[in-house]
Amino acid sequence: MPNKTISISAPLNFDKTTPSIVQLSSPFGSDWPVVYIINNDQEAYVGETIDASARLSQHLDNPDRKRLHTVRLISGRSFNKSVALDLEAFLISHMAADNKFRLQNGNAGQQKHNYYQRSEYESHFEKVWQDLQCQRLANKNLREIENSNLFKYSPYKSLTQDQYTTIANIVQSFANNFQQDSIFFVNGAPGTGKTILGIYLLKLLSSKVDEGISDSDNLIQNLQRLQHQVSRLKIGMVISMSNLRNIVQEVFSTIDGLNSNMVYSPSQIAHSQATFDLLIVDEAHRLRRRKNLAQYSSHDKANRILGLGDEGTELDWILKKSKHCVLLYDQD
Repeated sequence: MPNKTISISAPLNFDKTTPSIVQLSSPFGSDWPVVYIINNDQEAYVGETIDASARLSQHLDNPDRKRLHTVRLISGRSFNKSVALDLEAFLISHMAADNKFRLQNGNAGQQKHNYYQRSEYESHFEKVWQDLQCQRLANKNLREIENSNLFKYSPYKSLTQDQYTTIANIVQSFANNFQQDSIFFVNGAPGTGKTILGIYLLKLLSSKVDEGISDSDNLIQNLQRLQHQVSRLKIGMVISMSNLRNIVQEVFSTIDGLNSNMVYSPSQIAHSQATFDLLIVDEAHRLRRRKNLAQYSSHDKANRILGLGDEGTELDWILKKSKHCVLLYDQD
């Protein structure tokens, strides 16, 4: 049976000499699937490729990547493309939640998939993480990370097929009809990942498409088409429940391209001076009407601000303040 051992190379300086050094000295420098980590003291980027020398050369032309100064390759003799994709997603999600580095990564294309002997390969991922801890590229152990809010509500989650298809359909609709107002309904029972889907979508639309991702992916193509139409979207996420809203704000404060000010209550949307290209509403079934509110004076004030009548609802506020809206809800 092939040896599934995965090893991390010694650190290399990340500069114009790196591609040729990798090609000449590393057994995985070209024509072999690898995962790599490029970092400085504060930031990191995690990627995968089948040609490390060429891919690193591309990164040297990226202004963000030029701030990084060290690179490590991670691979093995029995490595394949599926393992590389799986390990890349594992490292991105866990390094983001570890919070030692602020990741430069976007989150386009991260999708769960199965492959031959996946469980055997993944049994080595914990050893990879321990090696990263020894090399001071990670602080916390995996159990601590996986129990943290930064991990549970990370925008770097690998999506299920249903989640990925939903995201792809929304982005395609935006790319095809961005100038027309739209409302998307995403229905799911508790525990089906609606909040994660909303967080993933917000990060996806807030990030530039990485130049190394295959253009054959329809989601990537549609993101590129959308970004050609509008350079930067005004996006927000609306969360009615204050406890969850505080948690998501904390998570967003640690993610490159996001910040806590992108998370709102319905009332904050009503009082905002901004008009949004897109609002993503988590648990939209919790949006309220004036009827049966114990304290309705603030509700009436918001309706007056927005020029709505006495019957204006929190949903009306959101529709009034946004061009596009994604409602995540549980119909039951």
